[in-house]
Amino acid sequence: MTSFTNIPEKAALSRAVPIEFVAEYRGCSTYEIRRLKRLGQMPAPLKTGGRRLYWRLADVVAWVDGMAAQSEAAA
Repeated sequence: MTSFTNIPEKAALSRAVPIEFVAEYRGCSTYEIRRLKRLGQMPAPLKTGGRRLYWRLADVVAWVDGMAAQSEAAA
């Protein structure tokens, strides 16, 4: 039997979030997010066809978690 208890969490992680959310979640400015994007130091944004930048929430969470793991390993 298939368990459907994780569907809301999976659906939430697949939603697109704007650059303002990414900056707040990361704890920095939108300027810093644009700089990191330009340097290739973060996940690529979604292709939306517009000028606004969006990322998949799961990619942002994994990126920030990965940075936290790297800083803990270096300490």
